[in-house]
Amino acid sequence: MEEKEYTPDIIPLTDEEGNVKDYEVLDIIEEKGVLYYALAPYAKNPAELLESDRGIYVILKLTEKDGNDVFDNLEEEEEERIGAIFDERFASWEDDEEEE
Repeated sequence: MEEKEYTPDIIPLTDEEGNVKDYEVLDIIEEKGVLYYALAPYAKNPAELLESDRGIYVILKLTEKDGNDVFDNLEEEEEERIGAIFDERFASWEDDEEEE
C-alpha cells in the first residue's frame, strides 16, 4: 500500500502583543452553525516538537467581524462542551490507530 505524505493545514495567529505563531488544524467541528477549530502549536522540525506542549491544543470559533472572518475565544461553558466533543473524537482516533 502506498503511503501518502502528510501536509498539515497551518494557520498563523497573532496574539494580543502582536506576535505571530503558527498553529496546525487538528480538527474542525460545526455545532449550531458555528465552526470550532482545534489547533495545536506547530513546529517545523522534530526537535521543536519535542520541546513544545505536545498534546495541548486550543479551541477557537470562527466568527465574522466587520465583514471579515476572525477567530474568537469561547465562553467557559462553551469551551467545556466543545472541548469534550474534541476529546472524544481524538480518543476514538487513537483507538482506531491501535486497532490497525
